[in-house]
Amino acid sequence: MDLSAKNTNFFKHFFYNTFICFAFCVALSACGKGKTFEKYNGLPALTWKQENVCKYTFNLAEPPKNPLKMGIGLRVVPSIAHKAIHVQLTIKSKNGKEQPFSKKFEIQIKDENDKIKGGVMGDLADVEQTLEAFPFKDKGEYEVEIQHLNASTQDQKILGVMEVGFFVME
Repeated sequence: MDLSAKNTNFFKHFFYNTFICFAFCVALSACGKGKTFEKYNGLPALTWKQENVCKYTFNLAEPPKNPLKMGIGLRVVPSIAHKAIHVQLTIKSKNGKEQPFSKKFEIQIKDENDKIKGGVMGDLADVEQTLEAFPFKDKGEYEVEIQHLNASTQDQKILGVMEVGFFVME
């Protein structure tokens, strides 16, 4: 084998291994820290209308030993007019064994200085707020619904919300 063939073979393996390492790093960074479930639902025209109830379904293979923390994430434009969004969170067990859980929460978007509380990346900002822990008692499928309650907004819609997310973590 001549020297040029060895160099070509070396570079093929080098670039292949570099690509595999890069893909692995990207895959690892895409996972939420300790999150067992995370999903975002997009909203049309950056508008969250009150009738747009965001729904999420996830499955627990086994009931957890300890209550799991829940959270809501919002992807918004940094110029959003609201400092906070009031939401109704409802959790239903699809097997019907557990009573539905429903509670109101206030999701803080901006601090007292009118600065976005989450990470701003150009024209978008991600705001995540961890809520209380919830004791999921049964294994099986759960359905979560999130609806905004800002009825004082014009036509009961909030402008500047691109996505609404829900996550569960240990």
